[in-house]
Amino acid sequence: MMRENFRQWLHRHPYYGEQCRAWARLILLFLSLLLFTLLSAALFEEADLGAMTADLQKRIPVLRLFPSWIVTLGIPFSDWRYFRHMLAPLAAVMLVLIAGGFYIRNIHDIPAISPAFHYLFSSMFGVGYPTLEIDGGKTRIDDGEINPVASIGGPGFVLIQPGNAVIFRDLRKPSNIALPQQYFMRPFEMIGTIADLDEQHGYEKEIRAVTHDGIQLHIRDINYRYKLLADKDENGGNRTRSTQNPYPFSIDAMLDMAYNNSVSEQGPETWQQAVQRTVNGGITDFISVNDIDYLTAPRRDGEDPRRELRMQLFTDNIGSLLRRIGAELLWIDAGHFDIDDFPEALEEGVDSQRFAYWAARWIGNDNKVRAIGNAQRIAYQEKGRAEAQAELLKGITESLQGFDLKEDPAANLRKMLLVRTAQILEGMSETKSWKRDDKL
Repeated sequence: MMRENFRQWLHRHPYYGEQCRAWARLILLFLSLLLFTLLSAALFEEADLGAMTADLQKRIPVLRLFPSWIVTLGIPFSDWRYFRHMLAPLAAVMLVLIAGGFYIRNIHDIPAISPAFHYLFSSMFGVGYPTLEIDGGKTRIDDGEINPVASIGGPGFVLIQPGNAVIFRDLRKPSNIALPQQYFMRPFEMIGTIADLDEQHGYEKEIRAVTHDGIQLHIRDINYRYKLLADKDENGGNRTRSTQNPYPFSIDAMLDMAYNNSVSEQGPETWQQAVQRTVNGGITDFISVNDIDYLTAPRRDGEDPRRELRMQLFTDNIGSLLRRIGAELLWIDAGHFDIDDFPEALEEGVDSQRFAYWAARWIGNDNKVRAIGNAQRIAYQEKGRAEAQAELLKGITESLQGFDLKEDPAANLRKMLLVRTAQILEGMSETKSWKRDDKL
C-alpha cells in the first residue's frame, strides 16, 4: 500500500520523481567508479584494503564514527597511486556522454552540439533543466536560439502564460493538458498542441465562387472572429467569461482542435487553417445556390444577401463542422462582391452569360410546352384512328345485317364490299374537297 501511494505521488509530482532517479544514477555512477578503483588497487597495487581502512580510522579518529565499508570507499582519495586508477573509467564515462551528445544531435537534426549536451546532462543528472515560455499561442524562442524542450522534449520546464493551454503527448497518445502554470515535462514527453484561449481574428483577402447561373464572383475582404469552444455550464449553455474563469474552454474541444484536422501534401493543417477552410466552404456553398441578380441586385424589398449569408454561417450545418474541430464562430463580415468577367478566349462577359442563362431557361420552357403539345397531338391522332376503325367495323356489321347470306353468300358478300368501298371513296373525296376549300 505504501509503495502504491509513493508511485502515485511520483506520478503527480514528476519533478521530484525525476530528481530521485537522477540522484540514483549519480550515486550508482560514483559507486561504480569507486569499486572499479578499489578493485584495480587490490589487483595491480596489491593493496590490503582492510589494513588501510584500519590505518585511516586510527590516524583520523572522526572516521571511526562511520562504518568500515564507507571508510574503505574513501581510500582512493587518500593516495594518488590508487586514485589514478579512477581516470580510465572516468574517461570512458566522458567518452560515452560525448558520443551520446552527438547521437542526440544527429537523430533530432540539431544544428549545434551545445543544446544536445545541455539536454543530455540535464536528463542524466537532473541539473540545469531547460525552460521554454509559451505565450500568445506559440513558443517564445529568440531568433537563432535552439531550445531543447521545443526541439527534443522533456525533461524540462514549460512556463505557460495566462490565456494559453497546452496539450502534452507521449509517443502515441496525449499525456496531459496544462493551463497557465510552470509545468515540468517528463522524459520523452513533448509539446503537442498550443491553444490561444483569446478570441481569434480571421481574414480572407479574396475568395472565388461561381453563382448558380455560372457567373464567377470575387468575395473580398472577409473578416471574422472565432474562439475555442467553451465547456457547458450548469444550465447546459456555453460557459461565459468570469473573473474566476476568464478563459473558459472545453477539454474535448481542445482534443478535437488537435486531432480532427485534415492532412494534405504539405502536411497537417493548423487549427486556424481548418477554421478558414470551413468558413470559406460555407461562403462558396451559399454563392453556388443563388444567382447573380439575387446576390448583387435583389428585386424584393427587405432582401439582404449578406445577412442571409451570415445566417447560413451560423446555422447548424456550418456550426457542426466548426464544432468538430473545436471552434465557435462569433462574428463575420462578408466583405463585398465583385463580378469577374470571363476570359477573353470565351469572348463573352457577364451580360452575355446572363443572356445565355435566361435564354436557356426560356428555351427550356418552350421546348417543354412544345413536347407536351406534340404528345397530345399524337395521342389525339391515335384516338381518331381507333375511332375510325371502330366506325368501319360498325358499318360492316350494319351492312351485313341488311343482306341475306343464306341465299347467295358469295354474291351478297361481294355486293356488300362494293357498297362499303363506294362509301369510303365518297368519304375520302369529301375530305380532300374540304381541305382544298380550307386552304382557299
